Amino acid sequence: MTQFDLEDFIYACRAGDLEDVQQMNCFCAQTDERNNYGLHYAAANGHLAIVQYILSTLPIGTLSQPADPIVPVPPAKLAIVNGKNDTGNTPLHWAALNGHLAVVELLLDNGADPEIKNDNGRSASTLAEQQDHPDCVNKILAMMKEKEDDDDIEEQEETKPNDALGRSDREE
Repeated sequence: MTQFDLEDFIYACRAGDLEDVQQMNCFCAQTDERNNYGLHYAAANGHLAIVQYILSTLPIGTLSQPADPIVPVPPAKLAIVNGKNDTGNTPLHWAALNGHLAVVELLLDNGADPEIKNDNGRSASTLAEQQDHPDCVNKILAMMKEKEDDDDIEEQEETKPNDALGRSDREE
């Protein structure tokens, strides 16, 4: 495969050509000269079917980092879903900036981190707010709240008091 093949793949992601993307899926985990994955371009342009396809073909693990059945999204996949380009933007930043709510939801469901900030210190929700995309802002903030609530529950579980015999609820 050549650099021209990668450029064709990137173009297909930008243009929304699912058939071409499927034929060249070996480029799903490669970046262009600005460190954009095809996922960045598909997300930026709201091509939901291409985002779905790319997410379905991403690696689930490597020999050095095997997929963990306890972790909902494998580390190798997260590295691409949360991949930063040369300006620090992730696919979620681009989808939110352009108001592509369905893509924002899909990325969040696949492990996109809504707290990542780009090189200008802006999160995806900030970019969506600046471009007047309240649905995207609300979805991202709801996901952040849900994550915060889950973290609070885990913290409470870890700090439950012991009973009179010095046992925690987890001990039998």
